[in-house]
Amino acid sequence: MSKTLTAALKGFEFDKALMQEHFNENYIESDKFPKAIFKGKIDDAGKINFTKDGNYNATVTGLLTMHGETKNVSAPASFTVQNGKLTSSSTITIALSDFKISIPVVVKDNISNTVKIMVICHYENMN
Repeated sequence: MSKTLTAALKGFEFDKALMQEHFNENYIESDKFPKAIFKGKIDDAGKINFTKDGNYNATVTGLLTMHGETKNVSAPASFTVQNGKLTSSSTITIALSDFKISIPVVVKDNISNTVKIMVICHYENMN
């Protein structure tokens, strides 16, 4: 069963306002590409007992669309079942070049070519 997660990129917050401005205007171009979308699934969902409180590990795979590009991604994820509610977290590492996000030469030494996207989900209804 696939699920789709959508994130509004202008909602990302940075410690410094100038970093947030550069992220939105120069790199991710959030006016042109306002959302990041992940459509994926839990590969080994059988490892998770959705009816029993506990912590579980599994792998998520799917398609990440960002900056007008769609790529296959896969990452380990942790799942917590507590009182009938599910929470998951995962960190996906991507190469900016895979999503055609270019870094100006002037700041190339100050910005990594790869970024980690941390995803935390709280599921209200597990059906």
